[in-house]
Amino acid sequence: SVLLTAGVGLAVLALVQSTAWGWVDPRTFASLVGGIVLLVVVIRRSVHHPRPLLELALFHNTRFRMGNTALSLLSASVFGFLLTSVLFLTDVWDYSIQRAGLLTTPLFASTAVMSVVSNRIAVRVGFRSVLLCGGALWATGTLWLAFALGPRPSPGSWLVGTFTLGVGSGMLWGSMLVVSLATLPTDALAAATSLSQTLQNIGSTIGVAFMITMLGPTAVGEVGRFPEMWIFSAIATFVAASICAAAAVDRSAPVSRPRQSATR
Repeated sequence: SVLLTAGVGLAVLALVQSTAWGWVDPRTFASLVGGIVLLVVVIRRSVHHPRPLLELALFHNTRFRMGNTALSLLSASVFGFLLTSVLFLTDVWDYSIQRAGLLTTPLFASTAVMSVVSNRIAVRVGFRSVLLCGGALWATGTLWLAFALGPRPSPGSWLVGTFTLGVGSGMLWGSMLVVSLATLPTDALAAATSLSQTLQNIGSTIGVAFMITMLGPTAVGEVGRFPEMWIFSAIATFVAASICAAAAVDRSAPVSRPRQSATR
């Protein structure tokens, strides 16, 4: 776990400091290469160790592999967006951090509500439909923010976008996790969930680092590269939803299969 943390940390350090140091700076190169080397060591040990840190054999399962690829990409997109949303409100609109937090609340509230509702919908219409709808809603919300917002504060437009994002987010997280774990045996679920959480954490860390690197300096009254970052989030999230939708079954089998195996 120390090697994994150090590997991810060095890679993130290279991304975050690349603007200040430059990509050709020895410090950037050393951090990036060092991080990659440590991650390769972790992967090799996980492949050959009898009790590995990462149960990489789980990736032989197609749904688990595709589902967690989607979850990692979704984590990078969502957490990267969350960072840029707060920075936009505080740096461009010059809002206080308290007011910025209040304006992001609808996103989390609608995510929480929709996470409960979306599973019931998926049982009726299938996880493919829910995933594609969630990806489309997230993309719609981020594109709305990218094109509707300017340097002058517009809380109404902001709330429309963030509510749409929250609904889309709520349809994605649970559905992706269910699809990724659907066909695994019961005795592998604990290791699979742990590995999935690890990959999501790595994805979110890299997503935040990427957004910081690409966003560059910000200033009050200047939109800067925020729209570009949100367009990237729209594309990345819809791609993630499409990847997971390709692995999803038509109806409620992703929910029922793990339960059936548990009763045998």
